[in-house]
Amino acid sequence: MIDEIAKLGAAQLDTPVSRKTLRRALYALSAAFGHAKDRDWDMFGEVFEAALSDYPEIVIRDVFEPSGPIIAKFKFLPTIAEMRDLCDARKSTLASTTGRAQDVLRLIAEDGP
Repeated sequence: MIDEIAKLGAAQLDTPVSRKTLRRALYALSAAFGHAKDRDWDMFGEVFEAALSDYPEIVIRDVFEPSGPIIAKFKFLPTIAEMRDLCDARKSTLASTTGRAQDVLRLIAEDGP
């Protein structure tokens, strides 16, 4: 089980975000923050994609899902910097969890049968 967590976590952190996932996240933002109708969503979308395209797929999905921190914590559309901060925090949490699983595997291997 721990082996699966370590492998899965490492693989997910190495999977780059797809353009489709970024578009879905942008759509979720536009739907959740309807009061921002006067925003130029085309221009915002370009900046959004450029600023968040270096995150792993799992991070963007976790942060921008309907029950995720963006929609749950903010009353108004957050800035790109605030979104990046949340993505950084989620990526750090996932990396830490994966690292702990890998540490446990190393300890088990060192102790042997």
